[in-house]
Amino acid sequence: MGKIPKNVRVKIWGFVCSGLLLLLIIMCWMNAFKAGDAMRDEEPETPETTMTEMIPEADEAFQPALGELVKQNIRVLIKTSHHESLLHKELLVGSDQKWYLERGENMGQREWHDPGETVWITEESAYFLSENSYVQIGTEETNGRIILKNVERDQCIPSYRGTLEVRKLSDGMAVINSLGLEEYLRGVVPSEMPASYPVEALKAQAICARTYAVSHLITPGYPELNVHLDDSTAYQAYGNQPEQENASNAIKDTEGMVLLTGKGTMADTFYYSTSCGQGTDVSVWDDAGGEKTDPSFAEVMDEPRFLLEECREDLESDLPWHRWTYDVQELDIGAFESRLQVLMGTDELIRLSVLHDLVVTERAKGGAAKELAIISDAGTYWIRGERRIRELLCDGNAMAKRKDGSEILCSSLLPSAFFLMEIGKKDGKVVGYQLTGGGYGHGVGMSQNGAMKMALQGKKAEDILKYYYEDGILSKME
Repeated sequence: MGKIPKNVRVKIWGFVCSGLLLLLIIMCWMNAFKAGDAMRDEEPETPETTMTEMIPEADEAFQPALGELVKQNIRVLIKTSHHESLLHKELLVGSDQKWYLERGENMGQREWHDPGETVWITEESAYFLSENSYVQIGTEETNGRIILKNVERDQCIPSYRGTLEVRKLSDGMAVINSLGLEEYLRGVVPSEMPASYPVEALKAQAICARTYAVSHLITPGYPELNVHLDDSTAYQAYGNQPEQENASNAIKDTEGMVLLTGKGTMADTFYYSTSCGQGTDVSVWDDAGGEKTDPSFAEVMDEPRFLLEECREDLESDLPWHRWTYDVQELDIGAFESRLQVLMGTDELIRLSVLHDLVVTERAKGGAAKELAIISDAGTYWIRGERRIRELLCDGNAMAKRKDGSEILCSSLLPSAFFLMEIGKKDGKVVGYQLTGGGYGHGVGMSQNGAMKMALQGKKAEDILKYYYEDGILSKME
């Protein structure tokens, strides 16, 4: 065998070295794998974290800092006249100052209008380039107001600080008011509480309204539109009354102040008009309902028998709505069936045949009616939730007679769910009913007239809030 050429020997040696190196790498990898197995065998098994356990941690981690919330604009959906609908078909827009309308998908086309000049905007307007396009409306001066001249409110033609966004949707136009939180409150506080009330009551109202608004900055009511709440009493009344100096001063004096829970989250600062001497809790809003068979009624606890008494020690004992009566002498069964059908959320006609009884089968804290049974030959229906009960029993014709003897027509809603009921029957059939009630509103949280009475007694806003929200912690967002 002859001598191997040098260049061939070099190649062979290179192959041998590469093979040895590869073998060494494989052996190291196998040892590491075994060591890893040994470590896994020694470590205790970590339980798998469930999604339920992760959510609170995520919520806490992404909870916005209060200081950051102060900087955010709040976005308010402006409803049609008398809050009848969420979406508008046409708008008449103007301002007492120089104002602009900016259109186009890139907001690059701005047209200016003189003070007093108005513009009609409809769904067919050329302002909208596509179904989801929108226009933005504002004023030259930062404190200017945009006026919606064809939108009616209880006490005024509404005007709005900040900007208005008019967005075309498939079945109408959404109008969204974007403005600072403290500016928004200037339209809420006088709409929710008379500006003639004592300043400490107005301060308490401002803090409640601010806390409620901030809770919706965190959890928007209309996330699909990036809108936090609307301007109706479904959230907070906004723009129903012109701004008032007393209310604006109360807002300024409490700037940034909110009520927190012990966990640092926003407290539930619900409020209503007038107490009957008792309040209730949020369970009164439970509105599940349906048809049941073979009803068996347990004894109803917390019947508000105190409504039959004078209760002079109550804060609001001298106010008209502290006590009231409501008498339906002749029940219109057809109208009653129609209301029941709507409240049941069914398209099927409800025919009760013979209505045998109406029974409050459950009450919330304080005695507010929470569940009502409608017993008939056609079956027994249950309506739950204080508002739905108030809607069903309000016939739209009877007058509520208040404590001072005055009578008020209740067109669609009873004054409150704090009532005792007597049923009028003939031949085993319900022909009418009489309610003895008290208070005005849902009864959850702060009574606004109670706050007024406490302020007249010399109580501060902090005292009022502590009385109605015992666990609330007053804090300033900064």
